[in-house]
Amino acid sequence: NAVELHKQGDLNQAELIYRQILDETPDNPDALHLLGVVAHQRGQFGRAMNLIKRAVALSPDDGPYYCNLAEACRMAGDIAGSLDAARKAVALVPHSADAHNHLGLALQAREQFAEAAVAFWNIAHPEDLHSIDYRAVPAAVFTNPQIAAVGLTERDARAAGHDVVVGRRDYGGTAYGWALEDATSFAKVIVDRASG
Repeated sequence: NAVELHKQGDLNQAELIYRQILDETPDNPDALHLLGVVAHQRGQFGRAMNLIKRAVALSPDDGPYYCNLAEACRMAGDIAGSLDAARKAVALVPHSADAHNHLGLALQAREQFAEAAVAFWNIAHPEDLHSIDYRAVPAAVFTNPQIAAVGLTERDARAAGHDVVVGRRDYGGTAYGWALEDATSFAKVIVDRASG
């Protein structure tokens, strides 16, 4: 049995059997996938990526295929491909530690450490999966004066039915703003009255 030989570390014999299977049935996704895993174990990351991509195309709902594709892509230097494959794996098998591990590794490679920490949390806590709330992502325009915002605008908050309280402070009223003689800049804070 090729899988048993593969598990025992006999990559040559396992590869031979996977190739024999593919000679008879060229579109066998399991054989393509496992042949890709063998290539990965040999450090042939580009080849592994191509073989596992073929397997995924034939069996697009197989979460473990995406896990191994994520790792092959990461090792080949295709971090975007790794991240995409890992996200698909998590979507297909949300309680898989392997899927969350590959997602965390891909996110770390992109220096998205907060997101990686969440992925690694999910490995240890499959009954309490976390995600990141991206609703409050800051934005900035580096003009003069500079413009920055985070969260809802006052108009959007009111339109969403929030009972808002608005605070406004001239930047010149702070020590640093006064020292700069800034007479135009200000900060505006919009909060929900109930939650602060």
